[in-house]
Amino acid sequence: MKLFLAVLALSSLCSAAPQFGFLPKAPLYGHLIGRPLVADLWSSEDFDPVSVEDDSSEEVVVPITLEQARVRLMRYMRELERDIEEDIFENDYLDVQSSLYKLNNRVWPKMVYLSDQIYDNLLLANDVKALEREHKIRVGLKRDVARIRFKTGTRKCPSPDESFFAPTKRCVTVESSEADLNPCASKKDMLLYDGIDNRAVCDCVVDDRNLVFSELDGRCHRLNQQGPCQNGTWLIMSAEGKVVCEEVPADCVADGEHVYWSPDPLVAKPQCVQLSVRGSCAEGDLLQRNRSGAVACRSPSRPQPLVQLHTSCPPGSFRGQNHQCPI
Repeated sequence: MKLFLAVLALSSLCSAAPQFGFLPKAPLYGHLIGRPLVADLWSSEDFDPVSVEDDSSEEVVVPITLEQARVRLMRYMRELERDIEEDIFENDYLDVQSSLYKLNNRVWPKMVYLSDQIYDNLLLANDVKALEREHKIRVGLKRDVARIRFKTGTRKCPSPDESFFAPTKRCVTVESSEADLNPCASKKDMLLYDGIDNRAVCDCVVDDRNLVFSELDGRCHRLNQQGPCQNGTWLIMSAEGKVVCEEVPADCVADGEHVYWSPDPLVAKPQCVQLSVRGSCAEGDLLQRNRSGAVACRSPSRPQPLVQLHTSCPPGSFRGQNHQCPI
């Protein structure tokens, strides 16, 4: 009888183990982790030369490549996923939190950086087959990180191409221009994008127009146009990253193609200049907006990979202005 009760108690204990996604009971912030991280993946160790021996038994130093560094991160991601699964089974919340912190703040940012560097190198080399292979790798990486985050309960949808849409309480496809898949279709120049906590948000479509969201009318506009502003004023981005109205400088045009700019305001007075032309830029450069929204002389943009590993919030976007950018 005692043996039967012991077996029954053991089976009850095992059945209590979580069978579904781990549901965190507190915010996942780094300062809640009460133990040091096991490894600092931002150290230079990943790029240290590798020592090997050739047939003559002499040591040869071989520098590690970007691809090799990324493979190391892939292996570490797999180890983190296994650790997370074990900790979920054991209901060890602190260890799950620690692994997730490493993934979000150390492993994944470096994975994105290395992958983008690899893509740029392949693009310069015009290696079509390697670019096709890189595309498949990026698809797999995006799927893997979404799966790991879903297991921890910090992501609501298992697919990397879906976000949780509150009005329907379902996971829906994001960044689709098809009307039946875009709940934002009624709003001009808006698509559904992934936001903070994997929640879907209507935001300005990301394209060459560099559209920004205006709180004045809830619509998307180009900077340096009148938009919803009063006559004689145009939309600009403030130092705080907000889209606001400002008086158009004299002799300038609020057409979205001209800006009031100087390469160095301390030396030269700002002037009304046209975007996408060389102007005072060096040969081969054009006057364009950079990723932060600032105007600068830049080389013509290279084609971006079809699979973006990091969902960025463009300057002036609804998500960017309202602190709703995803990790």
